[in-house]
Amino acid sequence: MRRITFTSESAERCQLIFGKAFAGRLPESLKIVDSGFRKVFGERLEDEYLMPGGEHVKSVDRVFEIYQVIRASRRKAITAVGGGSLIDLVGYASSGHTDIEKLFLFPTTTVSQVMPALKGFRV
Repeated sequence: MRRITFTSESAERCQLIFGKAFAGRLPESLKIVDSGFRKVFGERLEDEYLMPGGEHVKSVDRVFEIYQVIRASRRKAITAVGGGSLIDLVGYASSGHTDIEKLFLFPTTTVSQVMPALKGFRV
């Protein structure tokens, strides 16, 4: 397995991990996963909630759906695995929910790998 670590002057770091055992490397958290990724990955993740990908998921109804899932899970961290639309949705919902302390993003498309760095998601 290969690992590349980026650091900045603010002492925050970003790691890119390439290799197998993806599920074992996910942090303990509520995992909101793109159903398309799940079809490819095949393995069910612990504490997983499936959502469809695509622009149509960006709606207020989906934000409230995520709020209900957060409340039911009682987790303080969220891991989003999917494309740009799902990551946008989860990032928006987690920034507006007072219980969430950490947000982990695992983008699965080229665009979703670039956009969070440009937007600057923060929880």
